[in-house]
Amino acid sequence: MDGLISLLHHANASLSDDITPSPDLPWNPIGPAEDNLLRELEGMYWQGVRQELEVILLTLKKWQQPEFNSVELSDETDDLIHGFDTFVDQVSQESRAFAIRYGKMRENCVPNAGKQYKDALRDRSLDVNADSHSSELKSGLRASLEDRQPSTLIERRARMLLQSAAFLDIDKLIEHRPPLNNTSFWNRPAIPQLALSRFDRHSMPIFSPLPCSACGSIITGSMFYNPENRTMGKICEGCYRMSYAGKDSLVKSYKYCILAEAIGPSASRKICRCITVPHSDNHTRALFPVSKDDNHQSIDGLRSRKCGLLKLGEVVAEAKYDGMQSMVGRSAIQIRRPTLREIRRKDEKTKKDEEEKERKKAGKAARKGDRRTMAMSQPSLQNSNKRTPATGSTPAVQENEADKDIPFFFRPYTERYPWENVHMALRLGPLVIENGVSHTKDGALITVRDSPSLHSLREPRIVAERSLALSGDQKRTLWWRQALGGKPKRYKAAVKQVVGVAFSGLLDQQLEHDIVSGLIAASKRKFDDSGIHVSEQRKILNEVLEQLLSKIKVLIGSRVQVYLQTIASSLLNPHTILRWSATKNNCQNFCDALICQDTFGALMFPVSKAINDDGGTALPLYMMSFVCRPAGYVNRPVKTKFDVPSGLTEEYLLKFRYGRRDEADIVDTLQEYWYDWGAFGGNLYRYQDLFPWDCTEAFGRYPVTCNDCNLAKHVWAFPFDSWSIISLHLTRNRDMYAPAKPEKLEVLSEEDWMRNRLHALVAQDVLLTAGAAMARNAAFRQATDWLHTQNDPSLDRLKLGGYPPCPALQPLL
Repeated sequence: MDGLISLLHHANASLSDDITPSPDLPWNPIGPAEDNLLRELEGMYWQGVRQELEVILLTLKKWQQPEFNSVELSDETDDLIHGFDTFVDQVSQESRAFAIRYGKMRENCVPNAGKQYKDALRDRSLDVNADSHSSELKSGLRASLEDRQPSTLIERRARMLLQSAAFLDIDKLIEHRPPLNNTSFWNRPAIPQLALSRFDRHSMPIFSPLPCSACGSIITGSMFYNPENRTMGKICEGCYRMSYAGKDSLVKSYKYCILAEAIGPSASRKICRCITVPHSDNHTRALFPVSKDDNHQSIDGLRSRKCGLLKLGEVVAEAKYDGMQSMVGRSAIQIRRPTLREIRRKDEKTKKDEEEKERKKAGKAARKGDRRTMAMSQPSLQNSNKRTPATGSTPAVQENEADKDIPFFFRPYTERYPWENVHMALRLGPLVIENGVSHTKDGALITVRDSPSLHSLREPRIVAERSLALSGDQKRTLWWRQALGGKPKRYKAAVKQVVGVAFSGLLDQQLEHDIVSGLIAASKRKFDDSGIHVSEQRKILNEVLEQLLSKIKVLIGSRVQVYLQTIASSLLNPHTILRWSATKNNCQNFCDALICQDTFGALMFPVSKAINDDGGTALPLYMMSFVCRPAGYVNRPVKTKFDVPSGLTEEYLLKFRYGRRDEADIVDTLQEYWYDWGAFGGNLYRYQDLFPWDCTEAFGRYPVTCNDCNLAKHVWAFPFDSWSIISLHLTRNRDMYAPAKPEKLEVLSEEDWMRNRLHALVAQDVLLTAGAAMARNAAFRQATDWLHTQNDPSLDRLKLGGYPPCPALQPLL
């Protein structure tokens, strides 16, 4: 009993402590934040821009070396940008109204059932108008995309490198955190990587979780190993980053299906005892993977048993579930745990009972004429005053035990405060703002981010970096200190909030062209000539960087001022709580509080608020915003082909609701489908090494399928996810990617690494190009203006979705 009390006390203490450790170094006072914060933010911002310009310049110079002359992507010269049709329909008002009418019609099963002739005629007229309006929007966007100025290869690469800095973007950055205090109290379930333990007396494989050969913990995400020394075993990502990072002898492996490794030709023949399947045809046969031409016994009968090869999928599923249970200590306390099949049957019965109760409840409400209940169940764009606004701040404080989107075998682990051990920071250009960091005056910490990972460069200079601390008390005092940077941060996801206009063509195009030309000219200067003294090299480099920086200040300076004033105002607002708390002010709450809905809430920046640069044409503050109003998680089931399913990033973040934290980042998690769950052994289609999804749209709404697509179509299938994942890619080093060629098990070569970075940059460029076309299109801006003014916050998430998946919706046709 004393041990339990001690454990609970230890856990409660964790809830009140800071979530991120930091060295206890002295701080120097600056003064009241209201007098000094904006000035200090501006100074740090431009210092960060200068650091990133240096990385961009060095990368461009390296890419012009003779050994990289052969590296060129076909996508760099592909001018066809398409695939944004579904996104346009999801966010435009008339198309969304059509989707709601279609959903109501599908609920009635019979078109126009119960409608008066005039009502049916009106709806038909609205449908025709919606289709015509949608076609006009898309045609206008395509026409503007065809009218673009050509550029040389070096000019496009220079512009893409400048875009990679995302000087006017705002992101939420989710950083990896191990379980609090590393105690079993915080253990949460995760699906383990399996390893072959042995074969039983029936020759069936017995699988067990794979432990890390360095720390002994169960591997639940990607892993690293030495292909030349298999006896070394495999190590988890945490141990690799801690002790082995940068060692070229180790290569990365995504979590994979164990069957291809465990079931060889000999093992497959021992498992299969079907008399209808020949085990040899002049040569011994490999019976696994199972051929569709082989007649295996598929069911258990009186005189025969189902072939063991057909049971392997169930064996793997049970082994994963058993490993998950053992990781959270369930197997040790249960004499006999239920199987996955038994739990599924129980869940299906419970779900059926709940649906029956909901039907009875809905019928009772309808009989009573409960208009309020009916209005909340189906919001309407035609009569917005019937909507009931949702309340709440973030998903952190919502009850979610009955959330239907959580897999049935994870529901026992749902948490009331799912974001308590998730560290999130807000990135504004080169600045990172966060709370919950120890020894930062119980307030907010402001630092300059690590520069984007663009290419292998010379060793960075080790210099002390300036950081700011804003105290969390009512006085709001500002402090500063100099400290050496630590190891590169391990991010699990980036969540794009605002897409900026820098180098998108929306600002002064002549000035942008001058900066690009200046960058190319600077890359040809001899600031790395070994025949020149190091001090002279640095002098030349500083000179060209100052020239570039001065022009960039003219290009984006007015927008930087607005951004920083908005953030500073939020930080100084007495209603903004800076001190971190697991239950009252986690990092998610803090980041939401810093983003002003009035400034950044609209999908496309309103023309009425555009900025006049030097008295010229009014230009937008930003290109596109994915900011949603803070609200609890709302389960909006996908019922028709026009509904908008949750995007890939939303699905990944949902996992935090049932505790899956100590695992791979979003890119590696998406790769698990192809390598592990799908058991394909790798990617099937183009671009999946960086963007691991199938861009084929359900119901044939768009004719181009994945693998026949180009990069533009592939990323516009999920624009919000693509922008977010590109931000994450630009924080990853080349050792964070699996070998480019399966037959060549080694860390990415210099050429492969350049292709990797170019694919990410071209993807960002085509997103920005189409986004700029949408920002220029007055009809599109008007069609999407409703999204941030309507009363239902859950509809804000329409701009986060992507293509509907084929299998789940196919029966709805």
